[in-house]
Amino acid sequence: MKINATKAKKLIDKGATIVDIRSPVDFAAGSFPNAVNVPLRNISQLMRFDRKKPVLFFGKDDNDGELEQALNYATQMGLIAYNVGGLKNLD
Repeated sequence: MKINATKAKKLIDKGATIVDIRSPVDFAAGSFPNAVNVPLRNISQLMRFDRKKPVLFFGKDDNDGELEQALNYATQMGLIAYNVGGLKNLD
């Protein structure tokens, strides 16, 4: 489910996990505070996440096809998953 910045910030304030699916290089160049880097090629790492805690995914931009793939995988695993879009949407 796609959410806006206002909803994302409310979930973050309540302890949501923030997942940056961009490459490790992009992540190292700057990301949202407290985000964890889980590129799509390592998506199985989501199995260790708390299924009771919302997970917010963001990528390069709003049209990042990898975001939808990550969201679908997370949902299939039973996570409460949200699509925030690109990093700029969390500013």
